[in-house]
Amino acid sequence: MLYQHMRAADNRCALQVASGGRVATVLLATRNSQLATFLLLSLFAASAQGQDIVTVPANPVAGVPFVVKVTISACVNHVTTAVNGTNIDITLHFEEACIATPVPVTLDVPVGPLSAGTYTIRLLSGEDGSLIESEPIVITADIPALDPRILAILAGALMVIAFLRMK
Repeated sequence: MLYQHMRAADNRCALQVASGGRVATVLLATRNSQLATFLLLSLFAASAQGQDIVTVPANPVAGVPFVVKVTISACVNHVTTAVNGTNIDITLHFEEACIATPVPVTLDVPVGPLSAGTYTIRLLSGEDGSLIESEPIVITADIPALDPRILAILAGALMVIAFLRMK
């Protein structure tokens, strides 16, 4: 996070804060620059909470598509997804002009079926490709469970084979 403190022409405090591609400028009607800095940084920290990355289902299974839910406070225009090796790259393309204060939004990003293994979900900025956040994920192998009826048939077949072998 980068912040810059300035004094306006009428001796009021102005503070500009930039973080994660967002810039906030506030002109405060106070002459106390330390108070202005504290107030704005507190406000900006509260509004710029970290991005949440969650998968649905929580434990994805190999060969089955899943959804990555990304919660972010930004004006996102569109999202692109690519799988590069063990990286699941989610690129966020931001709007050029965001006229309102960004509110937290949750984006549902579908991801196609992947093979079992450890992957890294990476949120990237569409402007310069810089990394916003990353989260590791493990995709487990699908182990089919046997139906109890089939298991009983197999047990019966083994007993018949064993009985015939004893004769």
